[in-house]
Formats: sequence, structure tokens, C-alpha cells
Amino acid sequence: MANEEHLTRLKQGVSAWNAWRKEKHKEAHARSTEWVTTQDQWRKENPDYWPDLTEADLSEVDLFQANLDGVNLWGTNLSGADLSGAYLFKANLMEADLLEANLTRANLTGADFSNADLSEANLSYADLRGANLTRARLVETNFEGANLTGCTVYGISAWRLNLAGAQQSDLVITPADEPAITVDNLEVAQFIYLLLHNEK
Repeated sequence: MANEEHLTRLKQGVSAWNAWRKEKHKEAHARSTEWVTTQDQWRKENPDYWPDLTEADLSEVDLFQANLDGVNLWGTNLSGADLSGAYLFKANLMEADLLEANLTRANLTGADFSNADLSEANLSYADLRGANLTRARLVETNFEGANLTGCTVYGISAWRLNLAGAQQSDLVITPADEPAITVDNLEVAQFIYLLLHNEK
């Protein structure tokens, strides 16, 4: 479940949220007098550095240009939300509902969309370099002008995509426990994987 304090902060509006995150980052770095050996230890010592919005209902919420980098949005309902221009670097969006969400020009580099629903979402001109789209649902998703370089696309369900002008190089079509095989076309990724693993 979402951290109630973090959720309350977000509901105060994007400007207040971004200012709070900036302050928390400063505080965390000021307290860091010695090297922290693990990310888990860092998170424990700085719980507000990467907010937890797990399973929150943020449907239809205006998050234009929100700083959500590293935020835990696992299972969060973001259907119809405006995330245009938002910063979601390495955010956890596993199993999130992004149906009809607006992610135009959002920074999604390294974000994890495993098992997320991006049906009818608008990701035009978004930066998805290195994002994990494993088993994501991509039905009528708009990727016009988006940068998909280095995305993991194993197990995606892709239908009627708009990929006009999208950068599609080095798309990883294999799961993490297999040697990496890459293709340069999202629409044929699932087909090529099936061809390579056809035992007949």
C-alpha cells in the first residue's frame, strides 16, 4: 500500500510535490557522511528519497512535469492520468494501469513497466531508453517519435501500435535468464521470438 504521507504530499499539487522532493534529496545527501553499501540500506535511511505510491488510485490526476524518478508505482492506477513531461527515471511501474494515460515527452529511461497495461496510452516523443516492457500490454499505444532504444520487450502483447518516427534499435526479445537477442522493430519482436523458439 502507498505511504499515506507521500500520497498526501502528491495531492497538494505538482509544484509542492517537486519542491518537497528537491528538499528531501538535499537532506538525504547532507546526512550521508559515509558510503552506503546497498540500495536497501540507503532506502531505509532515507525513506522519503524514493516515495512509495504502491497501489494508489491516481486515475485522471494531473501530474504534468512531476518528478517521479525512482518512485514505487507498483500496481498504481494511473488510467487517464496526465504524466506529460513527467520525470520517471527508473520508476517502478510494474503492473500499473496506464490505460489512456498521457506520457507525451515523459522521461521514462530505465523505468520498469513489467506486466503494465499501456493500452491506448500516449507515449509520443517519450524517452524509454532501457525501459523494461516485459509482458506489457500495448494495444493501440502511441509511440510516435518515441525513443525505445534498448528496451526489453519480451512477452509483450502488441496490437495496432503507432510507431511513426520511433527509434527502435536493440530491442531485447529474450527473458533475463536467456542470452540476449535483439531486434530493431517492436511490431515483429514477438513474432521473431516465436520463430527462434519453434521446436517443430
